[in-house]
Amino acid sequence: MMMLIPEAWEHHEEMDPDIRAFYQYHACLMEPWDGPAMVLFSDGRYAGATLDRNGLRPSRYAITHDGYLILGSEAGTLEIPASNIQESGRLRPGRMLLVDLKYGRIVDDDAFKKELARRKPYRHWIDSEMVFANRLPLPASPEATAPAKSAMLRFGWTREEVHGLLMPMAASGKEAIGSMGRDTPLAVLSSQARPLFDYFSQQFAQVTNPPLDAIREQLVTSLQSNLGGCRNLFEERAEHARVVQLQQPVVTEAEITMISSVLPTQTIATVFDEPDKQGSLEDALDAVVLRALEAVDAGTRVLVLSDVAANSTLVPIPALLALGAVHHALVDAGKRLSCSLIVDSGEIREVHHVCLLIGYGASAVRPRLALQWARHAASGLDITAEDAERNVLKALSAGLLKVMSKMGISTVHSYRGAQLFEAVGLGDAVINRCFKGTVSRLGGVDFDDIAADYARFRERSSTEKGQAELPVGGHYTWRRTGEKQGLNPGAVANLQLAVRTGVSDHYDAWATSLNTLEGRPTSLGDCLISLHRTVNLFPSRTWSRGRRLFSDSRLGPCRMDPSAGRRMKRWQRP
Repeated sequence: MMMLIPEAWEHHEEMDPDIRAFYQYHACLMEPWDGPAMVLFSDGRYAGATLDRNGLRPSRYAITHDGYLILGSEAGTLEIPASNIQESGRLRPGRMLLVDLKYGRIVDDDAFKKELARRKPYRHWIDSEMVFANRLPLPASPEATAPAKSAMLRFGWTREEVHGLLMPMAASGKEAIGSMGRDTPLAVLSSQARPLFDYFSQQFAQVTNPPLDAIREQLVTSLQSNLGGCRNLFEERAEHARVVQLQQPVVTEAEITMISSVLPTQTIATVFDEPDKQGSLEDALDAVVLRALEAVDAGTRVLVLSDVAANSTLVPIPALLALGAVHHALVDAGKRLSCSLIVDSGEIREVHHVCLLIGYGASAVRPRLALQWARHAASGLDITAEDAERNVLKALSAGLLKVMSKMGISTVHSYRGAQLFEAVGLGDAVINRCFKGTVSRLGGVDFDDIAADYARFRERSSTEKGQAELPVGGHYTWRRTGEKQGLNPGAVANLQLAVRTGVSDHYDAWATSLNTLEGRPTSLGDCLISLHRTVNLFPSRTWSRGRRLFSDSRLGPCRMDPSAGRRMKRWQRP
């Protein structure tokens, strides 16, 4: 039970060193239970109860003078006279209540934990076998040079992402602040090529798994990540602790070099050619999976999936696609616990990308181009290149912790491989091979469609104009030449004119731009409207009962309510 549901030991400075070593050692064998739970257990002689590391489940007990122990979610589960209560209390986070049924006594929590923690030399195993990345001297960082514009174009970068997302992270170590909600098209409905990351949405915690406050509850959260294979769960030996422990899962090139010097590591190129050829992306995935399986059979403990070889002729395989294919292939082969996966990609540039890669099985990620750009831009931010790189790592890791907290998850060990995402617009072939278990209620693109999008990125990087500047973007702020948005200046102007003048032409122009984005749907609702228009479910009609009324063949008859007045600008449907 101490292994399955450990207490929060990572930041507990006052914990007994032997107990801490026990938890640290067993974290190499199994990820911790991380949800709200109060678990009862017994082996016939001992009966006990333990609470999760956050203490989010109530658990109260009472001991009576006539020899009973009553434990339940709330006090007052049974009516007990106050005169009969010898002791009462509650379980604290990560603690146990243990009863020795043979001798009829309650065993002290610290006493039996210390006894278990000293059965094996866990502290010695940790000191002799485990490698702590933050204690090792790292190789010298590369010189701060600007990433080639062609390389950034090859991975779909935009100016908006550089200046709106990456610049604040490099300058302050925090994510940029923005408002919620988007009116840009879904990735599957967009006229532009979009990264595969944009087809996924993060789920959020609901009734049974409340979110955390990662700032106030910092004691129970942890971003530590172990690299290395897991061995036989039913044996306790020193080899289990032979891992590299990272303090955060976002790493640099120097850290990957250090890891490769400690553990058997192999880098697998995730690129393919002939993107216009049908099935070329699937063939490339087959080759990557085959090399991964062979490497694990040869004793490799860390696989690095890298697209650094991408150039004007070789197209990068989407990092998330390559990771998902390798992860599930290793699961199907029964070899997933034999190695750890690191993703080294120029495609990673925001928190959502890091969350997806960790959520689909990566133990660590390296945002290659993002770190290279941050080091180059440091001089303009009046900070050193090392500080800019460190700020980006800090911002991405803090963003990952924020997203984990929204799901009520405390440790990155529990978030890794959990696949807490929903896909929108990915076809069954892609889901069944690379993202098994992910909900995708709407089908859509297949491997050839994804290959075509990334081929468009490559073509853009090959043009003379493309090497001069990045595209503007337009996903967060409206831009004339960027991604189309529903609430664009033209649509807002037409709505204001319609309300002020009552002229139906302005309303028609506003409704058209809002609902179909000038002829192209942006949401699933727009697709339904287009379908209704096609089958003529909403024929055009005119209404008149003393009010100015408008008719729209897509939305059905609509009217402006005169009682609302001009300031309300409220539209109603009869």
